[in-house]
Amino acid sequence: MKKLLVILLLLVFSLPIFSKPKVALVLSGGGAKGCAHVPIIKELERRGIYPDLIVGTSMGGLVGGLYAAGYSGVELEQYILESDIADAIRSLSKPTDMERERPYSIFASNVYSFSNQNSLLDDRRVNEMIHKAIYKVESFKDLSIPFYAIAMDAKNGNEVVLSSGSLFEAMRSTMSIPVVFAPFQLSSKELVSDGGTIMNLGASKAKALGADIVIAVDVVEDNIENSDVTTIMGAINQFIAVSSQINAHREYDSVDYLILPELSAFPFMDFGHAEAIMQKGEEFVRNNQKLFDEIEQRVGKSDVRIEPYSEKEKKTVLSVNVPDELMEYSNLFDSYIGKEYDEIMVSSLSQILYSIKRWKNLGQLTYTFLDGTIYLNMAEGSNSNMSLDIGLVDGPILSLSARYEKIIAALSFGQNIASKVGYEFTPSVSLSVKGSYGCLSAASTWYLKDRILTTDISAGTEVSFKKRIYREKYIYLGASLDYYKLGRARNRVGESRIWDDEEFIVPSAFVSGKLEKLLSFANLYGQYELRLGYRDKLLYSFRGDSLLSLSLGHRNSVNISFSLFSSRFPYELSSSYFSDDFGILNRDYISMKLLYERVIAGESGPRFSVGPFISKGEEDRSFDFADEKGGSALKYLEKVRFGLCSAIGYRASFGYYAIKLAISQDGLVSLRLTFR
Repeated sequence: MKKLLVILLLLVFSLPIFSKPKVALVLSGGGAKGCAHVPIIKELERRGIYPDLIVGTSMGGLVGGLYAAGYSGVELEQYILESDIADAIRSLSKPTDMERERPYSIFASNVYSFSNQNSLLDDRRVNEMIHKAIYKVESFKDLSIPFYAIAMDAKNGNEVVLSSGSLFEAMRSTMSIPVVFAPFQLSSKELVSDGGTIMNLGASKAKALGADIVIAVDVVEDNIENSDVTTIMGAINQFIAVSSQINAHREYDSVDYLILPELSAFPFMDFGHAEAIMQKGEEFVRNNQKLFDEIEQRVGKSDVRIEPYSEKEKKTVLSVNVPDELMEYSNLFDSYIGKEYDEIMVSSLSQILYSIKRWKNLGQLTYTFLDGTIYLNMAEGSNSNMSLDIGLVDGPILSLSARYEKIIAALSFGQNIASKVGYEFTPSVSLSVKGSYGCLSAASTWYLKDRILTTDISAGTEVSFKKRIYREKYIYLGASLDYYKLGRARNRVGESRIWDDEEFIVPSAFVSGKLEKLLSFANLYGQYELRLGYRDKLLYSFRGDSLLSLSLGHRNSVNISFSLFSSRFPYELSSSYFSDDFGILNRDYISMKLLYERVIAGESGPRFSVGPFISKGEEDRSFDFADEKGGSALKYLEKVRFGLCSAIGYRASFGYYAIKLAISQDGLVSLRLTFR
């Protein structure tokens, strides 16, 4: 009996010797440098090593959260390369007021915004990016690997570890870089900031959670003496580097295996070079195989079961919890109930919440999705709301716009000087007055060299109504009354007058909308407007632009675009015509382009496209409109033109600009600089 007892005691005390050690993967913060975590994860996976828990800070929290959700190393790499992470994190505020959302608006859609907000950058796109990445796994209880995100209490500077409830809140909180982003308010109303300033490498936290072996990846290098601190971003980079190093070095004593990729050449906010940063991580893996051999020998193959994120099922929205302060908007969320929670719904929610946030002047309006319920989370903002936006509208037009409370105004400079001042009664209804000065007549369009410039003015008023028809899809209904005074115009031959100084009023009504749909194999975009007016008879105009983008894998795509235009609005106005790639005015126009596009470097960066086009339209040749009061749509499609077009462009956080070259079969050549 005693021998048996001794044997049992020996077995009990020897169990820890033979049991597998508990392994923790600790990922540090470091902004864009955190992309180097991915090659390390890929190498560990290749060797069959999976952690029992993950501790992440800042960018390490984003990568760690996705890994815990079921993303493989290869999928993480694909996500970073193909997502809009660079634009999302670096983009300044991009207001989505009613006027900017409308098709063919004079308000810039690609704007920089300067306002009295409490951070350098706006977080709308970051929030949307995180939700889209984890929409199948929004709760910690659905994770494949236990995950701990480190943040900092914004009020007292204490460490905050998030490991339950909303995964979105945890990932978003740990990325709240001070000054760059405002402190994030949790559902518990606690304000938190980026954890990097207090614990950029959570090795001791991993030990406290019971880890026997800590594998830590620190992407913040030591050589900071030569850093540039003469710029705002340089100063931010230096602040992050110094504060991160000080607390990270204290954590090294808790690390069993320390991985330090050489990333000194990359600033913290350099997300445009994510691929190069990951290549540096791969270089570390190649040069340190002995280190990984040692880890594999000690840890052994893991028995942790990972459920791939791609195999997880989507969930259904059962209800929406709206705060009492926002009950007036509760009907906006009714259509989500009973629908599948997916990326399309995430985009729709992002747009609606941002509109409400600006309308109510809130400091924050986010949401969590737990157990089938969408919970809105709001934080009060400042007492006033002021912003100034600067951007470029398609073509050579600069737009300045400003907003104060419910008043929004724009001033654009191009062929004409145009202005618009509007008042938003509700987020859906606005009234505006508008005016233009310069070259409004078709005879004075700047790119028609043999026209005589005229001095024209217009003034008018407009009421518009925005109606959501499905999730993020909207239509715009409106009516306007416009007054025009056009200077005298002559045709290109001799002194024959087309009209003397002319005045007229045109009442009109319009319906317009934008379309954006994510398909399994492509993206579909479109914007359309139909306008009906009156001047001696019923007038009409229609414009539609569609784009189908077919992905051919990483960085390659085929874009099929289709444009249709037809107008019988006053023939004297340049707005009654479509200007094609060669600057020719057309009353009726139809075209199709088939372009191969290659992204050269990153989601934000240079790209080029090339391909054929074909178009057909009624060209204006003499302004001798014998039948300007008659004719029907598409009757005059007399000139078929085809050829080759190409573009070299650059996509940035504020939009896409390109130099475009077009050559036609009849010898026409066009070289233009465009923005959108």
